[in-house]
Amino acid sequence: GHDGQGIDHGRRHLPLELMSMSDNMKFSKHKEVKGHEYQHYDNYDAIEVPFTDAIPSDYDGVMGVPISFLDKYCPEQFEILGMCENEDLYQLKTKVYKSTECKQAYIDKFGRTGTYDLNASGVIIISGLREKVYQRILICNKQVK
Repeated sequence: GHDGQGIDHGRRHLPLELMSMSDNMKFSKHKEVKGHEYQHYDNYDAIEVPFTDAIPSDYDGVMGVPISFLDKYCPEQFEILGMCENEDLYQLKTKVYKSTECKQAYIDKFGRTGTYDLNASGVIIISGLREKVYQRILICNKQVK
């Protein structure tokens, strides 16, 4: 018999059990989510979702989620639109930073000269500073209209 321990690449993932945006802000076990608004990227028309279990069930726009989302991805529930990356293969970027902006962001963050490749990822503004987030996959919920 199949005990569920082996990796079965053919298996379909069940839809993720997710909380609404307001419930995540109230009850999330992640300090980065609880009590905070979801942040909108500076360079994509999408919100930053730092943990797969913090994906809001009721958000109808594009969301940037961790790569580990792929391990739980249910195609009936979500559509994968692309990734945050330099090339913008999916025409999802709303802004491309100039090299002067990348240099300024580095100085602002690290206090010395360098360049911060803001175009390689999603960017959020934290306390007035442009911050890159980890590699993100851009998704939308097929079931929320």
